[in-house]
Amino acid sequence: MAHNPTEYMQITNHLRQEVTFYEHPIHGDLSPVLASIDEVMVDTEFFDTEDMFEGSDYLPCLVDGEIICAFEI
Repeated sequence: MAHNPTEYMQITNHLRQEVTFYEHPIHGDLSPVLASIDEVMVDTEFFDTEDMFEGSDYLPCLVDGEIICAFEI
């Protein structure tokens, strides 16, 4: 967050957690989108947010300190 990444969007996942998506602050759109939930940030392995919509099985969820896709729950 120290590099002030560009925020793409925010959405609520299946567990009612607020997920914020960011562009990589150094590599921009050449790197996968980053996702943040409760100050935990991960590389989503997605290059766009097209599949990130309310109810999507691909939405990240924070479970036991790890961020996983909803379909993995």
